[in-house]
Amino acid sequence: MATGHNETDTPEAQFLAHQLMQPVTAADNYAAALLELLHGGRLTPEKLEEGLAKIKSQTEKALGTAKALRALTRAQTTAAGRALFAEAFKAGLTRVQTLFPAFSCPAEGLCGTNVVCDPVLLEELLFNLLKNAAEAASDTGSSKARAAVTVSGDTLVFTLTNPVADADEAFTAAQGPAAANRKKGGSGTGLIVVRRILEACRGRLSLTALSEGQFSATVTFCVAGYSPRTVSNKN
Repeated sequence: MATGHNETDTPEAQFLAHQLMQPVTAADNYAAALLELLHGGRLTPEKLEEGLAKIKSQTEKALGTAKALRALTRAQTTAAGRALFAEAFKAGLTRVQTLFPAFSCPAEGLCGTNVVCDPVLLEELLFNLLKNAAEAASDTGSSKARAAVTVSGDTLVFTLTNPVADADEAFTAAQGPAAANRKKGGSGTGLIVVRRILEACRGRLSLTALSEGQFSATVTFCVAGYSPRTVSNKN
């Protein structure tokens, strides 16, 4: 029997649903404008190309938000599981490079360690962090970020560092509520998804504004299947 309560109807989910409506509405308006030009006999090839480009851009924004909403729902309903970190990092980076072909992010210490996280969610988490880094770097005229992975005992620490136009401003925005958790022109969905996924897999996120226009995100994961050695005392 339905209880009237939906565990996915959270403030974050409501925010993402609102964000999803904006590009959908914009695309619909662009399509209506093209139809009006067509019916009025004023649709030129140039206007058609411009209108379709705008519709495509809004569609891509909507698709990104839909994926974020799907990840948010999965994080609330899926058991943590285990995932190979290196594989998820490479998959996430490949997805980002389809959006930013020149973007590069060498990862020092990348290794075949499994962490406590659903594989799909881990890829989505890393994709969002890397996409944020690529966007921030692009705003400064750069196409590079750097990553480092360290494993110690039952934890894996992933650190991603990238240039930003204003490190202090980026840090302040990243600490704010969902609606303010964005840079100019951004949707604000990335860190919402990251934080929710980390809640699901018992991870932690730390953000640091560094000197000389650098910004750092550090994520700590639990190593899957970690079993500390026990030392027996011989009498």
